[in-house]
Amino acid sequence: MRYIENEKLSVLVDSFEKEMGSFNDIKSMFINVLDFDDSRDLTEIHPKDRDNVSVHVMFLWDQHFDADITVQERFKDTRALAVNLPGVDTIKIIAVGPNSIVPLHLDDMERPAFDLNSWYSVLVGVIVPSSDQNLLALQSDDKVYNHAYKQCIIFDTQIPHQAWNHTNQWWLMLRLSIKKEFFVE
Repeated sequence: MRYIENEKLSVLVDSFEKEMGSFNDIKSMFINVLDFDDSRDLTEIHPKDRDNVSVHVMFLWDQHFDADITVQERFKDTRALAVNLPGVDTIKIIAVGPNSIVPLHLDDMERPAFDLNSWYSVLVGVIVPSSDQNLLALQSDDKVYNHAYKQCIIFDTQIPHQAWNHTNQWWLMLRLSIKKEFFVE
């Protein structure tokens, strides 16, 4: 499976990197996921009770609500590109901290596992500190995916998934929600 507009994702990463500067320049703009979401994961452990969970998010664009005005101004070119990508509903930046685990979970814990979405989550690598699956990877169901700069991991977030970053650096990725009909076999 591949995304129809894959070459445009590379342009999107270029734009984001230009507007970002360095990760340290934008680190304060991120929201700690644990500050707004303490839903139970599939292991029945509250992530807030764990010290190895560091997941941060920045909303760049969503068709249903406006991003923070500071984010809108800082990433205006990236947002303009995202709006013009076919099938994109949402674009955010996900940052997984050093030596961190993203617990096993679903996108919507109110729905059962494998109650598939009408869209795919596309994770595009921006800062990927390792291609070694033992150090950094995403697991969806029983498949483990390593990541690379400007490469995509595409999956349905209603399939149980988890991730880990056992490096000493941040793992940064663009996360786009793209309607499934915009993909080809």
